[in-house]
Amino acid sequence: MAVAHQLVATPGTLVLGFVVVFALIRLGWGHLSTAAFLPSLLTNLLFLGVALAIGYGVSRCFPDSAGLGYWSWALPTIGLLLNIWYEASFLNESLMGELRKLLSPNDVSLEFEFVTVPWLQSFFYSFGLYLGVRFSPVHSDNEDPLTCPR
Repeated sequence: MAVAHQLVATPGTLVLGFVVVFALIRLGWGHLSTAAFLPSLLTNLLFLGVALAIGYGVSRCFPDSAGLGYWSWALPTIGLLLNIWYEASFLNESLMGELRKLLSPNDVSLEFEFVTVPWLQSFFYSFGLYLGVRFSPVHSDNEDPLTCPR
């Protein structure tokens, strides 16, 4: 079940975030083009909101397995650190230059969108799991229509 949480937390929320963004563009939210919209702050907040909502929904539907998903951020963190180490040591990038690429969105490098945002999404997914379990109301199955059927 921990593998399922990892697949939902990182690639799953990233793909669903892209689907939501492209759906908004397709619906005609202004004159946004893909190139201008992807590195924007609004898009990144949308991705993080999608991860938070999915984490919350998963914890409400599967509360018994939510504890395994609390650690979904660990594997992407290791990947992020390995990416920094690889770029700084093998590609002779400066450490500050690499951190700047990973922590600031720009139009030149997509490392922020494909390394940092999934890393942040795993944190927000885990936090959504926590919120779903923490604020789950105590009720009988017939009282709350928003919970998943058992």
